[in-house]
This record gives sequence, C-alpha cells and structure tokens, in this order.
Amino acid sequence: LSEHSGLSITWESARLRPSGQLRLRDLRVERDDPVWPVAIGLHQASAQLDLPALLRRELRVQRLDAEGIRALRVGDYRLEGDGDLSLEDAVLRDDQIDIKSLRFDLDKAGVLRGDAVLSRDLAIAAHLQLAPLTVAENPGAQILRFVSGDLTLSAKADAWDLFNDYLQEIPWLSLSGHGALAAALSI
Repeated sequence: LSEHSGLSITWESARLRPSGQLRLRDLRVERDDPVWPVAIGLHQASAQLDLPALLRRELRVQRLDAEGIRALRVGDYRLEGDGDLSLEDAVLRDDQIDIKSLRFDLDKAGVLRGDAVLSRDLAIAAHLQLAPLTVAENPGAQILRFVSGDLTLSAKADAWDLFNDYLQEIPWLSLSGHGALAAALSI
C-alpha cells in the first residue's frame, strides 16, 4: 500500500487476531505529499480489518476506534491536543480512498502554523465523510472537494496570529486584540 500512495503507517506495538481485530499503541499515519502533507498521531487504536482484502492489496477498515489524538497535521497547520476518533467503512486501494464515516472530538487543543499559536482552548466535534477519490488526480487542497459533514468548534485566538497571513494583501486593514471564536459548519 505504501508503494502506491506515499502512505507511511508506524506503531510502537501491535496485536492482530485471526478475526482481523487489530490493536495498536502509538499509531502514526502520514502521507508524504510535498504539496499538501497530512499526518495523524494516536495514543492507541483498535481496528477491525478485512484480512482477505489485504491479499488484494487493499486496506479495508470496517471500524477503527482511537483514543488520544496527539496531533493532526494538514499542510502547514498542526492541531495538537487530546481527543477520540472513530472511523467506519474506510477503503484504501492503490491511490484511491473512500471513508464512509469519520468522527472526532477534541478538547483543550490548539492550532499552530509553524511556531505561531493560532488558537488555544480549542474544542472540536466533527462527523465527516470522504467521497471516493483518486489522490493523484486531486492534489493538495483539492481533496477538500470530496469532504462532507458537520463540524462545530469553539476556541480562543489572537486576531493578529490568526489572520495575519490573509491580511498581507490588504495593507490598509489591520486587526488587533483577542477573543473567542465559535462556529458550526455543514459541508
């Protein structure tokens, strides 16, 4: 699988039962994409795999439950905190991916871009789906066109750190101060 997709999956310890039940500690999944790198680190995870699919060079995850989301990186942004994640009916074959259900909940997290803290005391609840796509045909942020679902969040942020990069092209506009953010998004 990693040959075709640039996907790296590592863990500290694992136990696989003949039924396809897999338990992992310190799981890290990373996609090495120079345009839009993605990575997630989890403290422990339990997955139900379709073992015969592995013989066809497919990774089919019927269900995955993880505790301790340590970090999620998408491009230049890192989400650091602690939370839970569940995944249902996910398929990775060659460079194609499909996820029927992805849920995650985080509390007391932060969003960083480089060393800059963009938000703190972040709480996120999300239920998302990823429609079938070929990753090579949808590089970088184009993948977001295949995401649907609901997301709610609340956080504290400093205006300058959060919006600075976006305001560079508007020299007459500046922001300062800090405050609370709250959002509900359906896509």
